[in-house]
Amino acid sequence: MARHICRMPWAPVLLGLTLVSLLSACQTTSSDPAETATSPDAPSAITEEAEIPQTVPDTEADAIVSAVESLPVWVQPLATQEEQPAIPGTSMTYGDAIRTEGEGLVQVDLANGQAFRIGGDARLVLQPDNRLNFETGEMLTWVEPGRQVPTEIVTPAGIAGLRGTTLFIAIPPTGDGEVLFLSWEGTIRLQVAEGAEEIVLQSGEALQVRPGDRDVAALRSRVRRLGRQEIRQRRRKSRLLNRFQQPLPTEAQIEATLESAP
Repeated sequence: MARHICRMPWAPVLLGLTLVSLLSACQTTSSDPAETATSPDAPSAITEEAEIPQTVPDTEADAIVSAVESLPVWVQPLATQEEQPAIPGTSMTYGDAIRTEGEGLVQVDLANGQAFRIGGDARLVLQPDNRLNFETGEMLTWVEPGRQVPTEIVTPAGIAGLRGTTLFIAIPPTGDGEVLFLSWEGTIRLQVAEGAEEIVLQSGEALQVRPGDRDVAALRSRVRRLGRQEIRQRRRKSRLLNRFQQPLPTEAQIEATLESAP
């Protein structure tokens, strides 16, 4: 039998297949943009931009925790009422509270130029109009030298008004013990009740007031100037003066008070 051999023209076939492949690739490439734009599963450039978290500018804080020398220290935001550990850089706004326990020591700088340190189971609430509600513990507050910030410290025993002054306050935890007001430097004006006459403390003078005391004349007679030995001893033992790495801005004024003590 005669064998018939079929010979295919391979060159034309291969050329045809190549052309078909190229045409298919071009059609697929040209259709990609349309499919990407119309397909609900394919993210477009606009969709991706919408999903990027936008940075919200921080609003200016009313106060900043500038130093935490020892723990524990807690900040309680007014918005959540949930305490959180305070760290340097924590921002505070009016209505927020700050609290220390035991050996906790913290410094807070206010945007108005005032600052304070608290310790010894202390609690303080920031208030607008340059007011600080100090409830318990030990507190040292001052205003940056050269600035005059009329400030009021509200305590269970009265309201202490100060400007360019360094004031120390100690409030016992019982709530009914005597509150100590000590002017390390400058003038303090104390009101034991709204509308009452002011009791003035000058540099190096101290007064202890029990909550509910209203006899201004009697209280004025109890204002005393600390002697050099007592005021130096207080200076040496003060945690709020000595336990912070950053020196007090009004240290020079306090040293002048020490030198002038009788």
